[in-house]
Amino acid sequence: MSDPPAALDGQCSRQDRRNPGTAVAVVTGAGRGIGQATAIALADSGFAVGLVARTREELVATADQIAVRGTPAAVAVADVTCHASVRRAVETLEGSLGDIDVLVNNAATMRAVGPVWQVDPVDWWTDVQTSLVGAFLCSHEVIPGMIARGRGRIVNVVSYAAVRPSPYQSAYAAAKAGLVSLTEDLAASLRPHGLFAFAVAPGFTDTAMTRSLVHSAAAKRWMPELARRESVPAQQSTALITWLATGSGDELNGRLLHPLDDVEDLLVHVDRVRDLDLYVPRIRRLE
Repeated sequence: MSDPPAALDGQCSRQDRRNPGTAVAVVTGAGRGIGQATAIALADSGFAVGLVARTREELVATADQIAVRGTPAAVAVADVTCHASVRRAVETLEGSLGDIDVLVNNAATMRAVGPVWQVDPVDWWTDVQTSLVGAFLCSHEVIPGMIARGRGRIVNVVSYAAVRPSPYQSAYAAAKAGLVSLTEDLAASLRPHGLFAFAVAPGFTDTAMTRSLVHSAAAKRWMPELARRESVPAQQSTALITWLATGSGDELNGRLLHPLDDVEDLLVHVDRVRDLDLYVPRIRRLE
């Protein structure tokens, strides 16, 4: 008989036990790509990790990789666009691992590629729901507990498509723009409670999603430049997300950061960053 999977819904990869004193991070879209890499990086940094995605097999594979590191992990198969599903996932993971200290909203889709007047409205809305509504619902469920404990951090995975012209990816860009704005709202409204929120734009990263996109007929027609774009290693993004999750970047609350940013230098000049309102999208007007 083969060994059981490292984690099933409501189960922990280390003897089904909660871990007092161990910080708990939850990552959505954790079955592959940046989400999987982030979950593993957080585990390597000592976090117990809750894994959320729609596909059980991918979640179990991620949990197996974490288990060999001796770090607790638990999985919750969930649809982040469904409130009831998100609520059950949070209850499952808290029951297995304990109180949630960090939420990484990473789940995303990019199905609607092409002119606004030609893309499938269902695909368009799916992209918005997954990135933006999903992040809202997950944040909605974990924040009350964070406020009660007086600690917590939320990292939203966004894109520079949110803040610069990105033709033929209107749904993805609109969703990520909304997520950047949600990040700023969370940063301001949660700060009095001792909580922090950040946005991280990983850049173009070689993942299953981007490979599928690059080879799609729609991208070949409308975004052929994607095939020539230089990829940012996932490890650079996960290092930044983990750095924020540990509290090292709390003074950059609410900022939109990129893996190639010199965040240590930003901390040195944090007063200037605040005074000039840097690393946030703003309308610049003629004086």
